[in-house]
Amino acid sequence: MQKAVLIQLTLGLIRYLVLGIGVFFLFWIWGKKRFLHRKIQKPDFNVKQAKTEVLQSLRTVLIFGVIAGISYWGYEKGYLQIYQDISLHSTGYWWFTVLAMVLIQDTYFYWTHRFLHLPGVYERFHLAHHTSYNPSPLAIYSFHPVEAFINGAIVPCVAFLMPLHFGAIATFILISTIFNSIGHLGYEVYGRRFIKSGLYRWVIGATHHNIHHKYSKENYGFYFRFWDKLMSSESVDYEKNLLEKENLAFIGKSKVIVDTGA
Repeated sequence: MQKAVLIQLTLGLIRYLVLGIGVFFLFWIWGKKRFLHRKIQKPDFNVKQAKTEVLQSLRTVLIFGVIAGISYWGYEKGYLQIYQDISLHSTGYWWFTVLAMVLIQDTYFYWTHRFLHLPGVYERFHLAHHTSYNPSPLAIYSFHPVEAFINGAIVPCVAFLMPLHFGAIATFILISTIFNSIGHLGYEVYGRRFIKSGLYRWVIGATHHNIHHKYSKENYGFYFRFWDKLMSSESVDYEKNLLEKENLAFIGKSKVIVDTGA
């Protein structure tokens, strides 16, 4: 169990250093002028907010390590269907479980996210994340401990239902963290090809989640727009804001930032 905790702590810290702090420096420091035309909100980050996001994220990394230890105990006791020998199931099944975890998490996140926005629950357990009014990648793990446990519980929940290989779990967590980083990026990185392909109609990007941080009462999804569309919880101005931002980015890569309400 101790080894599992140490591995998860190490991997969690690496993910945060690369996809949190590293991506923050890439866009918000080094690329501040280079990516100015893709900035979503006018306000820049402040040092106090950045410190809070980093400290809360590091605490979440520790909590995820605890969840990993509990999961490993469940694996040893036979409660969770986690396996190491990849030959036990086909390669196709391995990839199926990665996709299944993504789809299950998308549903799980949407509904737990709606729960966290209930009056009383929001103020106690979710407001800590929403202090990042203009989010940056530093906020990807910036949670109250209760919210951290809720988010981290997805893997053991799925492992209780179906066999999961350790590698598939690691791949899923990496995908989840990449989407998390994009959602909190503060810069719209999905370009014209993404829009022309029609993927923007289903896949969530930075503008979608940025609206959620700004207004708090819409856009609850994580990977896909399906649940927000189905439950009528998506901002009616989202597509307008996204297309306006992309047009601004395309037309001469203007140095003027237009706050589109995202």
